[in-house]
Amino acid sequence: MSYSVNKVWLLGNAGADAVSNSLGNGNNVVKVTLATTRGWMEESGWKEVTDWHNVSFFGKLAEKALKIKKGMLFSVVGRNQTFVYEKDGIKRYRTEVVVDMKGELEIIGYHSHSRQERSPQAPAAQQSQPASSPRAPSQPSPHLPDDWRDGEFGADDHIPF
Repeated sequence: MSYSVNKVWLLGNAGADAVSNSLGNGNNVVKVTLATTRGWMEESGWKEVTDWHNVSFFGKLAEKALKIKKGMLFSVVGRNQTFVYEKDGIKRYRTEVVVDMKGELEIIGYHSHSRQERSPQAPAAQQSQPASSPRAPSQPSPHLPDDWRDGEFGADDHIPF
C-alpha cells in the first residue's frame, strides 16, 4: 500500500474580507486570499516576495472564516487541491488550500498598526458576556510578540495592505 501526505500549514494576512458563496446544496463555501511573505539576503540587501494563496473553507469552519477581514493575521491547516477548467478554449489550473472538517483555522487578529487604523471593537468574549456580570479592568489589546515585529519577522512595511 502506498502512503502520502497532503497537508498545508500557512500563517499570513488576509488580502481582502472573506466572501461566502452558496454551493446550491444548502452548504456554503467561504473564500479568502492569504498573503505570506518570504525573504532572503542578497549582496544588494534584503529581498522579499509575497506569495498569494487561495483558501476555501467548508462546514463549521466556513462560518468561523466569515469573521476574517482584510489585513487580519490568521493560520490555516488544510490540503492543496488543484482544479482544472477550460476558459476560451485554454486549459487552466487553480490551486487552493481546502480547509474542511479535517482542517484548522485560528484567527489571530491585526498587527499593531492595523488595529489602530480600525474603529475600536469589543473583543468577542466581552460581547457575549451578560450585562449584569462584572467586568475585569480594561486590558490592552493582545499583540504579536516583539520578535514578530522586529528582526527576522521584520517590520510590517512589507505587508501588501
